[in-house]
Amino acid sequence: MTVISDADRLRDRLAALHRIVARSTGSVERDREALLGEALAALGLEYGAVLRFSGDTAYPVTSLTAAPEPHEPVNRPTPASQLLAAAVWRAGETIAVANLTADPRFVDHLQVRERDVRAYVGTPIRVTGEGGYVLTMGANSALEDFAPGDLAYVELLAALFAQSLRDENQTRSIERLTHHDRLTGFALEERLRARSDELSAARRPYAVVAVHIDIARILADHEYGLGAAIVAAAARRIDSMVQPGNFVVYRGGEIDFVALGEDVPAAEAESLAATLHRALAAPFYVEGREIALEPSLGVVQAAEREQTDALLARLAASGHALPAVEDAATKRRRRLLDDLRGVADRNELELYVQPVVHVAGGALCGIEALVRWRHPDLGLLQPDEFIPLAEENETIVALGMWVLRGAAAIARRFADGGRELAVALNVASAQLQDPAFIDRLRLATREAGVKPSALELEITETAALRDIAAATSVLAECRGLGVRVALDDFGTGYSSLSYLRDLPSDIVKIDRSFVGALESDPRATAIASATIVLAHRLGRIVQAEGVETDAQRAWLLDEKCDRAQGFLYGIPVPSADFERRLAS
Repeated sequence: MTVISDADRLRDRLAALHRIVARSTGSVERDREALLGEALAALGLEYGAVLRFSGDTAYPVTSLTAAPEPHEPVNRPTPASQLLAAAVWRAGETIAVANLTADPRFVDHLQVRERDVRAYVGTPIRVTGEGGYVLTMGANSALEDFAPGDLAYVELLAALFAQSLRDENQTRSIERLTHHDRLTGFALEERLRARSDELSAARRPYAVVAVHIDIARILADHEYGLGAAIVAAAARRIDSMVQPGNFVVYRGGEIDFVALGEDVPAAEAESLAATLHRALAAPFYVEGREIALEPSLGVVQAAEREQTDALLARLAASGHALPAVEDAATKRRRRLLDDLRGVADRNELELYVQPVVHVAGGALCGIEALVRWRHPDLGLLQPDEFIPLAEENETIVALGMWVLRGAAAIARRFADGGRELAVALNVASAQLQDPAFIDRLRLATREAGVKPSALELEITETAALRDIAAATSVLAECRGLGVRVALDDFGTGYSSLSYLRDLPSDIVKIDRSFVGALESDPRATAIASATIVLAHRLGRIVQAEGVETDAQRAWLLDEKCDRAQGFLYGIPVPSADFERRLAS
C-alpha cells in the first residue's frame, strides 16, 4: 500500500484549492463556498465559516455545512463570547483541537457543552487594513489528530480568503467614493453641513472638534502609497476614539477632519480633543516604518442657530495647536531623516557581505551585499534603522544607486580574481517605480565593467505589492538583461503563492522565520517543504535564509534546497575583509 506523506498530501490539497480559484464562477460567495467545501472534505470536518469580528460580535461572511441538521455553522451575528473562534481572534494564531472534550481549555465552552462541537480548527485571516477575520471549521465528532500539514493547509487557505476579502473590500470602497473620502473612509463635508443644519434648526446643542494633521504635506513628503497608508492609519485612530452616535467627516484644507458630537458639553468636547491629540501624537507604524505626526486641534461649541460656514470659520480662527511631545527616540528619528539627505555623497555608507553557499557540498556560489551607515556621531547603524527612513524621505533612490554601484564593483573585483560569483542586493519599492532604474542598472554595471548577470536583485513581496504592475514590468526587463531576480522573505506576505506564480523571478528565498523554526514547529517545516517543491516545479532556485545550525542544514539537504546563507556559513563582514579572506 502506498503511504502518502504529509508534505505530498499538503501539495495535493493546495493543487485542489488552486483549481477552484482558476475556474472562478464570477460569484465571490460561490467561490468562497467552493473553497470552504473543499477544505471541509479534505480535513474530514462538517461545517465552517469565515467570520468578521467587530466589537463583541461575530458576523458571518461565508458559512457552509456538509452535515445534515448541524448545530453549526455560524450563520447569523453571534456574541463573540459564544464562539470558539473568539479564542483564535484574541490569540492571533491558529488553534486546532482534535477532541475538545479532552482539552481543559475548551471542555466547558458553550459550543462544546451545548452545541456538541467536538473537533475544531481556526486561524486568523490577515487582511491588509482590516482586522478581526477568522476562518473557523468544526465537526460534531472528534478526530484522531491534526497533522502539521493540516495546519499549514488551513493557514494557506486563509491566505486565499484574505485575497478574496481584499478584492471585495476594494469593490465596496469604489461604491462608497460618491459620498466618502477615498483615503480615510469618512463621509464628506456635505454630511456635516446637513446634520449641523438639522441640529441648529432643532435648537439642539452640539460641539465640533477640528483635527489637522497636514494631509497635503504627508502626501507630498512620501510616495503616494505610503502617504495614503499614513493618512488612513490616522483616520482609523480618530474613528476609534469617537463615540457611537457621533461622526467624523473629511474636509481637507486648513481643517482635515471635523468630529461632531451631539448634545456634548464644551468640557466633554475638550476632553475628546485632548484624547485625540494624545492618540495622534503617538508614533504610527506603517509598512514597517515608524511615522510621527504633529497634530493640532480646535474645539468650538455651536451657537444657537449658527450656520455651518460661520461655525467652521470660527473654528479655524480659534483653533489652538497643541505642541507635540518629542522624546529621545523622536529626536533621533528626526536627526536621521535630516542626515540621510546627501549621505551617499559623504563617504559614510559601507557594504558588508555575507556568503551564499550550495547546500549540497557547501561550496561558495555568491554573496549578498548589505549596506551599513557609519554615522559620524551615532556610530554604525543597521539597515533596519535607516532604510525605512530613506524610503520615507525619498532618499532611497540615491542610496540604492550607491549600493548598486558598490555591488557591481565587488563583482568586478571577484572577476579580476578569477571568481565568477553573483552579488545579490536588496531593491526597494521606490527604486522599482523610478523610471530611470533600468538606466541606472546599466550605468552601474557598465562603469564597473561587468555584465548585468553578475548581479541578483532581491525584492520583497511587500515592495512588489505597492505597484504590482510596475514591479512586474521592471523585473521582467531586468531578467531580459540577464540579471537574476530573487523573491525575498518568501512566506511572510499575504498572498505569496499567487506572487510566486506571477512575479518574474529566478530565486525564492525562504524567510528566516521558517528556517529558525524548523526544529520546533511542524507547521513551519510543512510550509518550508511545500515551498521548496512548489518553487522547483515552477523552475525556481530555492535559497534558505538564517541558517544557524547543523540540524537545519541537514534538513535543507534532505529536502533538496539549493542554496543557503546564515551565521552557520558566515556572518556579514566588511567587503574588503571578505575579499582579503577569499584571496588568501
